[in-house]
Amino acid sequence: MGNFKTIMRLTFLIIYFTLLASCIAGFNGIKKECSKGRILLKTNFYDPQGNVVVSDTIKLWYYDSAVIQDLHIINRKTDTAKRTTVSLDIFAYRYIDLRTKTVYDYSSFSDTAILLTKRFLPDTMFMDYGWNFNQISKVVGNPVELSDTTIENVNYKRAKFSTEEYDKDKVYQIGYFTCDNKGLLFSLKKSFSFKPNCTMTKIFGYNVGVPTPFASKELVFVSEELSNYEKQVFKSWKQNIKLFPVNQ
Repeated sequence: MGNFKTIMRLTFLIIYFTLLASCIAGFNGIKKECSKGRILLKTNFYDPQGNVVVSDTIKLWYYDSAVIQDLHIINRKTDTAKRTTVSLDIFAYRYIDLRTKTVYDYSSFSDTAILLTKRFLPDTMFMDYGWNFNQISKVVGNPVELSDTTIENVNYKRAKFSTEEYDKDKVYQIGYFTCDNKGLLFSLKKSFSFKPNCTMTKIFGYNVGVPTPFASKELVFVSEELSNYEKQVFKSWKQNIKLFPVNQ
């Protein structure tokens, strides 16, 4: 099983960097348009009965080797009738460029937006807001392959495993993989894949001995297209990398 884990990690990293290199270099020297589209990252936290108590959704746009995501805070308000409303209040947009491994935060989703901050892309989770899909967390112990399952006509491979973020004696996770060659850039656990073209699109966290999860994440693929306006934002922010380099 130790070799199984190592092979899965190396397989995914080879695919990931091959895909990235092909987007950067093009084919036969000709610049080509690589993957593009929009996805959602949905996160839920549950009570012991399995009811959702907190829910969050991050919007992401991707174009070749660049990604934009919204940055927001979750506001919960309870009125005098004890009715609670939840809103996701966006305060900025984050541009991540994998070619240069840089991060730029902007005031709005616009090609004329104000640049707020810039820095290099870390290999750990963001310490403020947003999702660092480039983070690679280590799987500890021996993963266990589970039986396949079908949810809403989608076939998933499954695996049970633990990661370095949690005590493996107290917490385990179950990942759901789709193998349709979608979203390799955004797999929820980049170091963990069964075979080429498989992406972890769902993950549930469990406390040992508790049948219901305490948290979950899910990737939802909304579209494989971008509007001309969205492409223009990517073009403008890409140009800003040269105009406003991180090291200056």
